[in-house]
Amino acid sequence: MWGVDAPELSTREGPAAREVLRALLGDGPVACRVIDRDRYGRAVARCFAGDRDLAEDLVRRGCARDWPRYSGGAYARVSRAGVCR
Repeated sequence: MWGVDAPELSTREGPAAREVLRALLGDGPVACRVIDRDRYGRAVARCFAGDRDLAEDLVRRGCARDWPRYSGGAYARVSRAGVCR
């Protein structure tokens, strides 16, 4: 996801972040807009469930960190330290 650093699934925090993302997705449609490609050629996108920015929700819940180098600080205002929940 564009603008955030989230834990890899293989890390201690990864499974919790995955479960929070699953809950955020729910059963509704998700729309993603590719912003860029990373150095490995993978799509980097902003994704929304309805009008909710999924990256912002992950940062707000402590499951990802704002990555100002790429986001320009877009998620700094909702950033919080703590356990992903």
